[in-house]
Amino acid sequence: MENRNLYLIVEGSTDAVIISKALDYSQYNHVRLLTLHTKDSMASYVRTIRLMSNEDDKIVVVYDADTLDREQAMASVTNMRRMSHAELMTDRIGFFVCVPDLERQFALPQMSKIPENYMKYAKDHIEEIRNNELIKAIQTFLNK
Repeated sequence: MENRNLYLIVEGSTDAVIISKALDYSQYNHVRLLTLHTKDSMASYVRTIRLMSNEDDKIVVVYDADTLDREQAMASVTNMRRMSHAELMTDRIGFFVCVPDLERQFALPQMSKIPENYMKYAKDHIEEIRNNELIKAIQTFLNK
């Protein structure tokens, strides 16, 4: 197996739980999960990781669109890609947006934002989460 790293960058700890539990990382030697708590700094992190990592490594960025407008959400992906200087690295760096946010993207029930609650939910609903269009898109990107 080649030495491949995966950098998974998410907005919050609840995002980290749901997204990371649903993905298959078996083709990666190391997975580095970065929780930034704001999408404002994501582009600069991506630029830094892109420069420090190997060309076989993958970077996945997942954040909330904070809008129901899908066109606006996709425009934010284009903008995030541009700010990250990753316009030409579509096979290596993937940007994925939850519309309008993680909770509604996955139709999560109302619960306190304690990671343990989300871990239990993810464990109990793993197949449902894996069948979500966002997770399928991320997994397809990882498998390339």
